[in-house]
Amino acid sequence: MKEKFPNYDKDYMAKARQLTFNVKKNSDLTANILVGFVNATDLVNMTHDQLATKEKLKKLEEQMKAIEDSRR
Repeated sequence: MKEKFPNYDKDYMAKARQLTFNVKKNSDLTANILVGFVNATDLVNMTHDQLATKEKLKKLEEQMKAIEDSRR
């Protein structure tokens, strides 16, 4: 646990808040947890992108495409 959260109090609580927020907002993630596709270990190790809703990911992809297009 110390490897994942070196500053245990601060890092652990930040991850707990992130997971709570994303589980509430992402119904697909919640469903995957409930049916057992995502276990606790996988959940804790998920990246920001893996926790995001489909809508959020689509918006991020559009923003990245716009930035890429503007650089051309």
